[in-house]
Amino acid sequence: MQRLVAGLAIVAFLCACSDSSTTAPRQLHAGPALNAGDPPPPPLSGAGSGFVSAGFDDATTASATTTASPSTCFLSHNFDQITYAFSYLVNKTATNEMAHLDLTGTTSGQITMHDLGNGKSNATGKVQDADFVFDITDGEGTIDAVAAEGTVDGEFNYSVSGMLTELSTGQKCSVTGFLSGSFSQPIFTN
Repeated sequence: MQRLVAGLAIVAFLCACSDSSTTAPRQLHAGPALNAGDPPPPPLSGAGSGFVSAGFDDATTASATTTASPSTCFLSHNFDQITYAFSYLVNKTATNEMAHLDLTGTTSGQITMHDLGNGKSNATGKVQDADFVFDITDGEGTIDAVAAEGTVDGEFNYSVSGMLTELSTGQKCSVTGFLSGSFSQPIFTN
């Protein structure tokens, strides 16, 4: 009798654990809701120019990389006019914009800005020249683009914050700064 109960328990366990379905779950099959509408437009890309400045906060205290003790930090730096290749994408309802900059020339790095509308935005990236590096960890601002007469003209203005490092001394400061620029790209329509 014990063998019969043990055998039935094993059979019941195997039946409960097996999946008799041989097709994908319903939510993986494309339905009308997934096929409705047009895909989002491809990102625009081109070139533009702008400015980045990073200045000291009110007597920010930061540790210099060359010493273990904190020091009062008064670093600031205006980077030369930046030039960049950009990509810009806006969703179908124009409520979510993103711009990515690949800096070229004497100032190098990358910056990504995201404008979600309703006052929500962010910026991150890194800007470097021969003397300073600015690691942007946060930002607040807007990306404004207007399509008219075969082109998209846009501009961005962000207040940014992050860590400014003087390369010759290794001194680092937590700073705020400003990032602004423009872009223009012809639109080709069929």
